[in-house]
Amino acid sequence: MGRASRRLELAALVAILVGLGGAPPPAAATVEAVSATGIGYGLLALDQWRGLAADQDLGFNWIKLSLSWAGTQPTAAPIYHWYLDGLVDAARARGFQVLMRVYETPSWAREPRCGEPEQFDYPPRSNAEIAEFAHQAARHWRGKVAAYEIYNEPNLADEWGGCNPDPVRYASMLGVIYPRLKQADSDALLVTGGLSNTGDGSVPGVCEGRVPVCGDLLYLQQMYTLGGGRMGTHWDALGAHPYGGPNPPEADPASHPPTGLYFRRMEDMRNIINDFGGREPVPIWATEMGWLTDFDRGCSLALGSGSSPPRHVHLASLSYRVSLEQQGDYLVRAFRYAEEHMPWAGPMFIFNLDWNVGFQPNCDPGNMFRWYSILDESGSGTSAYQKLKSMPKAWDRTPPTSSVRPFSSQVSPSASFQVTWSGSDAGSRVVSYDVQVRDGTGAWADWLVATTATSAAFPGVDRHAYSFRSRARDAAANVEVYPGTADAGTLVSTSPYLQAGTAEVVRLLARGTSSPAALRLTNLGGTTANWSATSSDPSVAVAQPASGALAPGAQTEVQLTLLAPPGGTGSVQLTASITFAGPGLWQNPLSVTARVVAADSLRRTFLPVAPKGYTGGW
Repeated sequence: MGRASRRLELAALVAILVGLGGAPPPAAATVEAVSATGIGYGLLALDQWRGLAADQDLGFNWIKLSLSWAGTQPTAAPIYHWYLDGLVDAARARGFQVLMRVYETPSWAREPRCGEPEQFDYPPRSNAEIAEFAHQAARHWRGKVAAYEIYNEPNLADEWGGCNPDPVRYASMLGVIYPRLKQADSDALLVTGGLSNTGDGSVPGVCEGRVPVCGDLLYLQQMYTLGGGRMGTHWDALGAHPYGGPNPPEADPASHPPTGLYFRRMEDMRNIINDFGGREPVPIWATEMGWLTDFDRGCSLALGSGSSPPRHVHLASLSYRVSLEQQGDYLVRAFRYAEEHMPWAGPMFIFNLDWNVGFQPNCDPGNMFRWYSILDESGSGTSAYQKLKSMPKAWDRTPPTSSVRPFSSQVSPSASFQVTWSGSDAGSRVVSYDVQVRDGTGAWADWLVATTATSAAFPGVDRHAYSFRSRARDAAANVEVYPGTADAGTLVSTSPYLQAGTAEVVRLLARGTSSPAALRLTNLGGTTANWSATSSDPSVAVAQPASGALAPGAQTEVQLTLLAPPGGTGSVQLTASITFAGPGLWQNPLSVTARVVAADSLRRTFLPVAPKGYTGGW
């Protein structure tokens, strides 16, 4: 983007410098060397701190920051004010890769033949001076900044100090910067200034004389053929600005030859590389991309009577406008198209996040770049923002993991109880959870959907057993698959509920002998349980006391005496039931079976001759 955006950036820069006196940023993390290829997701923000927050919320992994040479080194003395330290450290602490655009030549270092006083991006008077500045920046942020973009849209006169766009001059400058940058940080990448997709230019086929715009493909061609530029000696990746105009991202370049306003312009650039770059594997980074919209408010995007049209007046044409819904769809589809069809593509940066924030919600044009924003005037995300947030990101294909925490007790004494869950994600971060519940053996049902909470009260019903499971969703839009079984479960019991430790007690006894046994009772209910126990057979006696009271969660042991009949011959198996009863028990009666198996003197046991005992003598 051109001159108007520079004025807005300067205002934002002042605001950032004023705000640096706040709390110190988190400690920075160093980065691994990054590949020049592989789709990345990034954005440009007027308020770069707001950009960091949005980047994290969207699940992006790159951020583009702007470094003013003039603001960093205002005089020719080797004294540098690295005012972006806080932003760089904060970006690295959040796990972002940083693309740093170097721009705004200071007045002492400008090419004197370029004389437009309001320009920010003048060509430097000396390749050595800009190379030294790039060297110092890479040295200062070694291991923190992944890539440097050198200037912006150099094929436009108003981004080149008013001087004629000069691909030979620009390529020679990169050839001096490249080795100095690598001396300071061998892992840092050099990206050419993103070329404005201008079609054939203001004068087709011309990059000489006083032309405001040099066609991007011609400019790139001459960087190779006349400037001698090459991968590995002048750059690591080519920058492009494939704005879509009115066209969807899949539009065939062959159907739109004059304008250059289509996302697949990068394929045309790739063909230039193949023709003139010896088929070298040069990645292309979309260092700016976007679609113009007026947010469906019927705005004309005109500047008003008496106003001069901007140099990019063709971008403000109504014929290039898309709806707000189309803007979101096209941005998502552009990322998807690059993932599927452009293996040579690098990171892609949306222009812009927030140029629209702070304007009145009306048709005041102010600056046309506001109509590319994915935040509205209040700073809230538009539908395009929400679509980008939910878009799967190729850089992170691994879903997160989560689980519902097991309950401290298998029984809840209250109908409403707290459910807690948590998750983790190695790629980006967990942004929301879905939690399902099952009542008894019924079907799973959604309880909470896309919640950012990690704990909530569940409204249960007495005497119902509930199971829970969760799944997580990460910032790259990966969604975990629900587990096949429950993570945790609990029984709601606000009324008395007794549970025996076993359903059957068995003893092998010689004739005429007895044996004690203990039966554990637990009150799993939410109120005190009063109980009493009786036996249906005198061979299994309940020792006194045979009744009592149990507080919620308490246990007791009921003592039994098991008796084998004396004398006689043969053996017999006797069965008796012990019944526990009590007011309000919702397992009533609770029965436990006790078995006494008699044996002869050789401890041989015999099956009963009748199902309910033997009546013969012992």
